[in-house]
Amino acid sequence: MAGLEQRYPLPGPLPREREKVASLTPNADQLFDRGFIGFEDNGDVLVSPVAHAASLIKLGVEVTQALNVGRFSEGQRRYLRFHRESVLLRSKYLEGV
Repeated sequence: MAGLEQRYPLPGPLPREREKVASLTPNADQLFDRGFIGFEDNGDVLVSPVAHAASLIKLGVEVTQALNVGRFSEGQRRYLRFHRESVLLRSKYLEGV
């Protein structure tokens, strides 16, 4: 398992130590880093609408059913909020749908 640390600058003061968001497999780590998956504050896994479902399945990401990885701390939620708003890939055609 590869530990995922903050990789993007956050607005405002940062904590002294970077807080790990989650322990991800190397494949999931790369998908997260590139914006193909993300996480809700409650731990639900988000899959980008622009991600190729068949490829995600080959990489071990379940796309046919909901998956929850558990709750996150306040610091982790702050980072995940930033990731959802700035990194997670969206489709301009699906916005507002």
